[in-house]
Amino acid sequence: MAEKLSQSQANIIITVPKDENEMKQEEDFSAVSAFIQNFLLLAWEQEIGVLWKTGKLIHQPGFRKIAGIKEDEAIVGVLMLGKFDDVPAPKPREAIIEKLTLIEA
Repeated sequence: MAEKLSQSQANIIITVPKDENEMKQEEDFSAVSAFIQNFLLLAWEQEIGVLWKTGKLIHQPGFRKIAGIKEDEAIVGVLMLGKFDDVPAPKPREAIIEKLTLIEA
């Protein structure tokens, strides 16, 4: 865990307060996710590379304890930041219309 996090120049752990109201919890989690996406776009604009990590790491009790995450907080992800020398070439992307299903009323 420490080795993985030490590969970046900085790490930001993003949390959201847990809420007993499931709808509110989902809304808060979605809002924070949108914030993270905007943060990633702005960082790349400033030539700061960012990886948004989730998965096993954020669910390990040892990680939560070391990071000081409270029981009433949910981890949305860890942002691993660093400067890069060369901007990576973008991957080819499908047109957005290929990903959408349009329903006419």
